[in-house]
Amino acid sequence: MRPRHRRGRHVLPVTLAGYVVALLTDVHTWEKDTRSRYTFPQARLAGHITDLATPTKVIIATNRPDRDLAELLLGSRLPTRSGGAIAYARTRMHPSHEAGERAGRG
Repeated sequence: MRPRHRRGRHVLPVTLAGYVVALLTDVHTWEKDTRSRYTFPQARLAGHITDLATPTKVIIATNRPDRDLAELLLGSRLPTRSGGAIAYARTRMHPSHEAGERAGRG
């Protein structure tokens, strides 16, 4: 998982079967539990898709950059790597998190 740094925001597209179904912003930190599940305590939901058969975008973000990014990414197809159907799209990692992931903390 690698949040992408965009104009002072870290964004994390959440995919289902390769399609972006949700977008988290302000993903500055994350925590991993004993079952290898992640939580994002400071993240905000910018938007989500309500139906994959006939995708309907729900944009929740209140600021223009996050709204624009949600509009662009929601429903689009992104390459992902995952052991399951739900995955986080891999993006360039912010330098402050690279050291932690290499050390096994990310």
